[in-house]
Amino acid sequence: MIKERHRKKIMESLEKYGWEALMIGPSVDMEYLCGVKIKPDERLTALFILKDGRCFCVAPGIYHIEMKRHFCDMPLYLWDDLSWFPETMSRALSDYGLIGAGIALTAGIRSIDAADIARGDGVIFYNGENVIAGMRQIKDAREIDNLRISSEIADKVMNDLRSFLRPGMKENEAGEFIAAKYTEYGAYWRPGAVPIVASGPNGALTHYDEGVRTIGANDVVVVDSGARYHDYYSDITRTFFVGRPTDEQSRVFETVLAAQMIGEESVKPGVPASYVDKMVRDCITRKGYGKYFTHRTGHGIGREGHERPYISSSDDTVLEPGMVFSIEPGIYIPGKFGVRIENTVLVTENGCESLNKAPKKLMI
Repeated sequence: MIKERHRKKIMESLEKYGWEALMIGPSVDMEYLCGVKIKPDERLTALFILKDGRCFCVAPGIYHIEMKRHFCDMPLYLWDDLSWFPETMSRALSDYGLIGAGIALTAGIRSIDAADIARGDGVIFYNGENVIAGMRQIKDAREIDNLRISSEIADKVMNDLRSFLRPGMKENEAGEFIAAKYTEYGAYWRPGAVPIVASGPNGALTHYDEGVRTIGANDVVVVDSGARYHDYYSDITRTFFVGRPTDEQSRVFETVLAAQMIGEESVKPGVPASYVDKMVRDCITRKGYGKYFTHRTGHGIGREGHERPYISSSDDTVLEPGMVFSIEPGIYIPGKFGVRIENTVLVTENGCESLNKAPKKLMI
């Protein structure tokens, strides 16, 4: 069942953009709207919300028990594997006057399925990502509680790692330690993935994921991880020094730390996300490392590890209380080392609260 406040906001967006309906596939968006967790696959499942508030769902017949349980409050159009979905979809669209209509798409609908519907039913599809993503940007009290606990768990893991990390271990060994700790503390790591543990020259690779290098006696080690707690993610990065840092490594670390702190200080209601990115980027550029800061300053965090708003020069979203995102500047010197420091922050009525409390200072 779709929450009424969500339905009203979607109706307002559809009216604003002149779209007749919103089409949502199995995704975090569907979970957010009505708590339905359906695994996306090659069989099309689509929830439709019309601008007048009516709803219906088109779904595979093999899931009829689950569909009737989840969508008992709306018409349900079931199709089977023998005829596939086009005929059933056409009937549903015709019943609701949507043949040839403008329909907005969100996540979970395959492009090949949308192409077939457009060709068969004359539908004009639009990018409707911002409709629900915009709603999800503002977290309510329950969501903030979950994000806070998820971040507290991430802090514990980073603190534990500090005493575990040592020369001679493989990066993957440290990664497996992190994943196990998340489970121990009541969260879970993403299945099939290992946290980023990037030592020495691998630290200059922003999304390094091989984990095969042996950590050396004087390495800089970038550790980026986060877990999921009650469907909400955390995200934290700390840079560790295994041995004494060189003068260059110390300068780079202090530059990144200063930029990260400036980023948090820049966060307040009413400023655009791009302003925060500029303040962070300017700090690093003034120190002569601008060309080595190669990614955006941050990204939203919630039901997904990366979501809106994006703290980048191209995102002018005005910050509002309840938004949660990362501030994670980095400097990456190819072939040598990298440094990144990341906290997850909450926009408050007066400024910013960091949800991460683990020490950011230079750690040896």
